[in-house]
Amino acid sequence: MGSWSLKPDGRFDYWSPETFVNFGFDPSKGIPTLTEMLTVVHPEDRDLMVKTTAKMRQEGVGCDFRYRIIHPERGVRTMHSVGEAVVEDGRLVRFIGNTLGTSQNKSD
Repeated sequence: MGSWSLKPDGRFDYWSPETFVNFGFDPSKGIPTLTEMLTVVHPEDRDLMVKTTAKMRQEGVGCDFRYRIIHPERGVRTMHSVGEAVVEDGRLVRFIGNTLGTSQNKSD
């Protein structure tokens, strides 16, 4: 399970080491953008990811959803992300959450 922080403008400002491993990104290259992260989301689940993150940012709501990624070394994996909005002085400042790699599906 990895943790992350997403700013309201759609920029990730934190990924734990486990998040890099879960998604197959190289930490030496820095935190990927949301667009870069979408490149590993399964094509059939990209629209869900785009709509979910747009709703979070537009409405200031958290998330709880499952989707698949195509990990460069581990193949298709099902992920479960849960995030909460962080509000300070009545202003949305970020979303914090966790993503758990729930399974590995070699047949997908």
